[in-house]
Order: sequence, then C-alpha cells, then structure tokens
Amino acid sequence: MVSPNSDNVPLSEGDTVGFVSRINRMYPKTKQSLDLFLKDYARHGRYVLIPAHLPNKMAQPEPIFDLPIGKHNLTVINAWEIGANDMAASVLQLDELPLYPSG
Repeated sequence: MVSPNSDNVPLSEGDTVGFVSRINRMYPKTKQSLDLFLKDYARHGRYVLIPAHLPNKMAQPEPIFDLPIGKHNLTVINAWEIGANDMAASVLQLDELPLYPSG
C-alpha cells in the first residue's frame, strides 16, 4: 500500500480525515526481491516510485522515467500486527485471515 504518512497530518479531536491509497497485492514465489529491496532501503534510506504505462494486457509495462516520486518513509507491517482502526487494514481481505508465525 502506498499512502500519505498519517503522522504528518495535524488533527484535532472531532476531525474527520480521508486518505487516498494505492494497493497492489502481489503473490511472489519467494521473498528474495522484497529482501533485496529492504536491504537497499536500509542502506540508502530512500526509494523512488516510477509510474508505468501498460498499453494492453499482452504488452510489457513501459516505465515513465521523467515522472519519479521520491520517498523517504517506509513502514513494513506484518498482517497480524495491523489493528482494526489502522489505516493499513484496508489492504486485508475480510475473508482471508493473516498467517501467524508459530509461537
């Protein structure tokens, strides 16, 4: 999920706030790519999102390199750690229970 950092929004009691987020669920066979990304993020403290155009379902995505979005905050949350009132709860499917580690 890519979303605004809610900690940067000043709130007062009784305020109602809405956020727009982008959610992309992925089902990789291994977590190698995630591990490499997190390792590089730990080293550099930043990352870049680049939009891509998909002309049709059979084509490869075409990156649009002149529209980068620089990011400096990254939060990794295990599904079982997401609270009911957490903004990240929107990524969970209601009929899908998160996997809990043993113990």
